[in-house]
Amino acid sequence: DESWEAGWLAGLFDGEGHVTICQNSLNGRKYLNVSVGITNSYRPVLDWVRIEFGGNVYDQGGQRHRRCFQWVAKADVMRRFLEAVLPKLRIKRRQAEIGLIFLDGMPTSGKRVTAEEEARREGLRAELRLLNAYRN
Repeated sequence: DESWEAGWLAGLFDGEGHVTICQNSLNGRKYLNVSVGITNSYRPVLDWVRIEFGGNVYDQGGQRHRRCFQWVAKADVMRRFLEAVLPKLRIKRRQAEIGLIFLDGMPTSGKRVTAEEEARREGLRAELRLLNAYRN
């Protein structure tokens, strides 16, 4: 049942997933990009997500803590994944919405991001940082 799987996956993402907007630079030019992933100590569950949606699973090691793995979605996978879990999300719904909004503003290959789009992205990044801040 796809509804059951979507609910289960949304629960996994609510507990172990992330949506972040990071600043990077290339050839001296700064830019923002979005990242979507899930971290867990049980690799088979992340391999299942990879098989279902694509992306990659990386070994994060575990010198001081339990060994963990991370599934990371690539651009083409992010939208499909976020749209699949969004209706069932309870905790990270707004983060997923921000990820989708960010993806909506992605320029086509070779096009530069406008100043207006850069400002919009910075606003999304600021909101996401507040949502992702640790709270007791």
